[in-house]
Amino acid sequence: MSDTFIVVGLGSMGKRRVRDLKALNAGRIIGVDAREDRRGEVAEKFGIETLAQFDSAMKLQPRAVMISVPPHLHHRFCIGALDAGAAYFVECLTVLTLAEIDDLIRRERARPGRAFPSVTPLVTPSFQYTAEKVSRGGKVYAVHASCATWLPNQHPWEKQVGDHYE
Repeated sequence: MSDTFIVVGLGSMGKRRVRDLKALNAGRIIGVDAREDRRGEVAEKFGIETLAQFDSAMKLQPRAVMISVPPHLHHRFCIGALDAGAAYFVECLTVLTLAEIDDLIRRERARPGRAFPSVTPLVTPSFQYTAEKVSRGGKVYAVHASCATWLPNQHPWEKQVGDHYE
């Protein structure tokens, strides 16, 4: 295992992760993004190596992978990091099926200490308020909560919107 850190997804969150790793003098940082424009921008701004392919980055045997991609892609990159023997960090881990979360749990239990999902929404005031109201309200049959923003409003400088949802 090396002191290499991979940041997958070089949009706004990925750029923040690169910036933070650089500030911590974390070691070798490599950005991964399919979009050439993002790779170029990050290479120029932060002076790091970038790659287009995640599989190429995993061959470098990274210490950890910071996953900063759209939620429907989380599982794929979490599995890729674990299969490469790396730890991973992902904000607000999203899986699409129970089979995906069961798969991640099974893999983490087989080799503990490599999964670092952030659960920031659980400590936000709106979720705490909702949890308190639900806890006082009697029998609950179902709860569905969703918190999102429309990406073109969040990333007005992005000219290509479609790639965020593919």
